[in-house]
Amino acid sequence: MGVVLALGAAVAYGLSDFIGGLASRRTTPWPVAFLGAVGGVTSACALSLVVPGDATTADLLWGAASGVGSGVGTVFLYRGLAAGRMAVVAPVSAVGAAVVPVVVGVATGERPSALVAVGIVVALPGIWLVARIPEAVDENRTGGLVDGLLAGLGFGLLFVALGQVPDDARFWPLAASQA
Repeated sequence: MGVVLALGAAVAYGLSDFIGGLASRRTTPWPVAFLGAVGGVTSACALSLVVPGDATTADLLWGAASGVGSGVGTVFLYRGLAAGRMAVVAPVSAVGAAVVPVVVGVATGERPSALVAVGIVVALPGIWLVARIPEAVDENRTGGLVDGLLAGLGFGLLFVALGQVPDDARFWPLAASQA
């Protein structure tokens, strides 16, 4: 069941990123991200009312911090996608979102498994290969790299902050994140 839910989540994220990138081409990323957040906060509040939890003030503050990361990540991801730099922005932001929690974990005393260490070693040159600039300097590719890095940092903050919230808090910290 976990694999099915993970695949469903991956499809949902992929579709939302694609649709968000297209919508950001017609306007700026700000209203697209805002409308996504409105839908998210509405859904999270509804879930919080149906599935009550035991959230503390600290849990809500971690949720709010994750919301800052989510907002930063979303806006820079959509900005990069809107400019047509999907081949750079998407993989760089994905690797950044994965590396930030690992770095925070190592800094707080955790030790990554061998598989995680291999993934990091492979991912970092992968970013270079995807984002390298051809002989003729292309500003769009350079800007895509910056947007991807900032999106990855934002999403990494989202994951690190939500990782601090215990399971029994349920959905209120997620509502704070979306708000």
